[in-house]
Amino acid sequence: MPPVLSEQEVTLLLQSMLSEHRSNKDQTYHSYLYAQLEQPLREMGFDSLDLVQFAAQVSQFFGLYESGLEDLLLRYPTLKSWCNIILDSLDLYRETITFHTKGSTGAPKAVTHRYDALWNEVAFLASLFSSSTQLYSAVRLHHVYGFLYAILLPKALKRPIVRLELMPSRAFFDTKPNSFIISTPTLYDLLERIDARFTPHTTLISSTQALAPATHARLLERGAARIYEIYGATETLGVGYRNDPQEPYTLFPTQKERDTLQDHLTWVDATHFYVGARRDGAEKVRGYKVYPA
Repeated sequence: MPPVLSEQEVTLLLQSMLSEHRSNKDQTYHSYLYAQLEQPLREMGFDSLDLVQFAAQVSQFFGLYESGLEDLLLRYPTLKSWCNIILDSLDLYRETITFHTKGSTGAPKAVTHRYDALWNEVAFLASLFSSSTQLYSAVRLHHVYGFLYAILLPKALKRPIVRLELMPSRAFFDTKPNSFIISTPTLYDLLERIDARFTPHTTLISSTQALAPATHARLLERGAARIYEIYGATETLGVGYRNDPQEPYTLFPTQKERDTLQDHLTWVDATHFYVGARRDGAEKVRGYKVYPA
């Protein structure tokens, strides 16, 4: 059975989910780093429908339906109480976790993964990023990219992690030497507005959509030692990685079934490929699927 999530990790995941829920509702950014744990959710602007929907999302994410504790969320609607309920639930059931895709049409799709599959991928990532001395993350923790790289990877590496706000700031440049920064193309592109250089031997990790070649070049000019682009999806987990936008991706050894991938791939050999257009005709914009039609 995989290691159970800690109280701090469950709290951070709940705060990440809450901040995205409030940000989507208010159309403004809400930090997940400073959410009040003991404040009733109704005092944060949740009406009855909001509360039921959010509780259902949390129940599905952590598998509370499997442990039978999901009804407790509506009885004790604070993040602190929910954290305790989830920890009790994880003692009973922690075989799967459910993420939601981002869609531009209709409701996001739920995708369930087994913890052992997630840990299998993280074991490979830990070998790939073993040289780091400290991690920094600016990602949503409850999406699959954030969960793998900013929750499970630090546990596997036994490395400290600093969590940054999900906005461009000098904090991206004020890291310790030989650190790894986990973020997204959107934020990396906006770092151009800040006149600063990365500390020595800083490695950047990027995912959710392709990093523009011009952005890749500018990040290297700012002192980034290396950039890892991760190709994958909520449905497939990690598929491949590359360090140069002109080079093919290297296939993750954990990836077996190529026919399940959402994009057309051009294979150079058994373990290297280029990514073509999506099979469903969508485009990725800031991590969201957009259908031009």
